[in-house]
Amino acid sequence: MSLREYAGKRDFTRTREPAAKNGKPGKHNLFVIQKHAASRLHYDFRLEVGGVLRSWAVPKGIPFANGEKHLAVEVEDHPLDYADFEGIIPKGQYGGGTVMVWDIGKYESLGGDPAHDLKQGKLHFALKGRKLQGEWTLVKLRRGEENQWLLMKSGGALKPVSKKRDDESALSKRTMKRIAAEGDAVWQSGHREKKAAVAKLKFVEPMKAKFVEKPPHGKEWIYELKFDGYRAIAIKTGAKVALLSRSEKDLSDRFPDVAEAVKSLDVVNAILDGEIVALDSQGRSSFQLLQGLELGEARPPL
Repeated sequence: MSLREYAGKRDFTRTREPAAKNGKPGKHNLFVIQKHAASRLHYDFRLEVGGVLRSWAVPKGIPFANGEKHLAVEVEDHPLDYADFEGIIPKGQYGGGTVMVWDIGKYESLGGDPAHDLKQGKLHFALKGRKLQGEWTLVKLRRGEENQWLLMKSGGALKPVSKKRDDESALSKRTMKRIAAEGDAVWQSGHREKKAAVAKLKFVEPMKAKFVEKPPHGKEWIYELKFDGYRAIAIKTGAKVALLSRSEKDLSDRFPDVAEAVKSLDVVNAILDGEIVALDSQGRSSFQLLQGLELGEARPPL
């Protein structure tokens, strides 16, 4: 599969869409559906095949009634990294507008090899996503435009997605309006899940303490006193900064001094694992002082 057409339609000095890079063919069987408010609202349906995302624009969205057919216009292949893309394509660029990751998950071919079946003009598959579960079929039209297909619901009807969930990202839970207002370029992570409300930041799970009967011995070991505060991961990517708790809640607004300190670091990218603490007059961490800081009381040292 070639991404030459994908790259030729985009100016990567202006758009933050992923670069044209082929993935390693494998059996990930990724699918993603992106809600795309460009010149017209439509849904981009993508299946991982041969190291790229084979892609179709579906103007009327996903069919839910058994046997229901919606036109699906095949467009250029996209890189696998595009599955995490959520944000704004600048006005004047190809596809300019707001993009939401509407659903994401795995698919299973219910026929043969997906590449072979698509070449033959018919692919029967099952989706296992966060919103969609069930069977669909892509059928290529034999007459008319070369790139026209039908996306058909098969294997039984599926209850339509509610109006609220239709306007909710599968990654970030944001609405289209909020994505447009925040103007993020990309939301992505290694697990293709929402990790932070900051563009292109990647959550790393904090190291956890392990209970043992005795401390380890040896010169290679060091120790520190336990701090009483909030365990957090500080992430910096360019000018973007986030402070994330172990449950992945963004603490940046609660501790702006810490966020500003991370932002001032003389590095482009950094991930720091630590504890947000407030120190008393004797240099001891105090959770009570930290809570007072959140309530707007006099600011203790952080």
